[in-house]
Amino acid sequence: MVRDTAATRVTLGALLVGAFALASIDAQAGDGSSPLHPVRSAAATVLSPLQAAATTVTDPVVRVAGAFGGANADARRIEELSAQNVALQAQLRDALARGTYADRSEALADIAAATGTNLTTGHVIALNAIDGYSWTVVIDRGSTHGVVVDSAVLNASGLAGRVLSVTEKTSTVLLLADPIVTVGVRVTDTGQIGSLDGTGGDLLRLRLFNPNARLAVGQDVRTFGSPGGAPYPAGIPIGEIVDIQGAGGPAPVAFVRPYAELSALDVVGIVTVPQPTAPQEKR
Repeated sequence: MVRDTAATRVTLGALLVGAFALASIDAQAGDGSSPLHPVRSAAATVLSPLQAAATTVTDPVVRVAGAFGGANADARRIEELSAQNVALQAQLRDALARGTYADRSEALADIAAATGTNLTTGHVIALNAIDGYSWTVVIDRGSTHGVVVDSAVLNASGLAGRVLSVTEKTSTVLLLADPIVTVGVRVTDTGQIGSLDGTGGDLLRLRLFNPNARLAVGQDVRTFGSPGGAPYPAGIPIGEIVDIQGAGGPAPVAFVRPYAELSALDVVGIVTVPQPTAPQEKR
C-alpha cells in the first residue's frame, strides 16, 4: 500500500503535467509528424496480432450465438413448408383419384352403350382366394345393387371376370386368369370364334374352332356372347394376341394379354338387370 506523503503527491503531480504536455504536443503535430508517432506505431505493431487473435477467438462465438436464433427461425419455416407440402400432396392425390374415377366411369359408360348393357359401378375392396379358385376379388356391390351370380364384371379397359357369389352388400368375382375359367370369344377382324382359357398367369390361352383360321399377333379378341347374355354379353373387349405357338401347324395356340390389368383392378362395372320401377298410384 502506497503511503500518502508529500513526495508521493509531488511525483503524481509531475506525471500528470507530463501526460497533459505530451497529449497537447501530439494533438498539435498530427499523426504523421508527431514525436510520439514511432511509439504509437511500435505499440500498434505489438498489439495488433493480439487484437486479431482475440477477434479470431470471439467472432465464431458471436456468429454461433447469432446462428442459433436464425436456425430456430429456419427450422420453424421448414416445418411450416413441410406441413404445406404434405397438405398439397394429399389434395393432389384426391384430385387425381376423383379424375381417375370420373375417367374410368365414363369409359365404362361407353362400353355399356356399345354393348347394350346396364352397368353398376363399384370398387374392388379385397383379394379373396377361396378353395378351388386362385384368382378372385371382392367388390363393394351386392344384391341390393342389382348384382346376381354370373354377372359379367369389367373395368374401363375390358372384361375382368364374372360374379361367383353374392351377399347383400358385396360380391366375389372370379377373374379371367383363373385356370377354371373358359370364355367363348370372337377374333374381331376375321370373325373366327373359339375358347379362351385362364392359365393362372398373365396371359390367356386361345384355341379357335377352325384350326386353319388365320391367327396373327395384334388381333383383337372380344366376347362371343353367352345365351341370354349371362355371364358374358357379346362384344366386350378382352385383349389382344401377343404370341402364337405352332403357327402353320394343325392346331395353333395363341396367347392373349387381357386389356384389363387383373392384378390391379380398382373401379369396375358390373352388368346388372335394370330394376323395375314401382308403379305409380293413380290419383
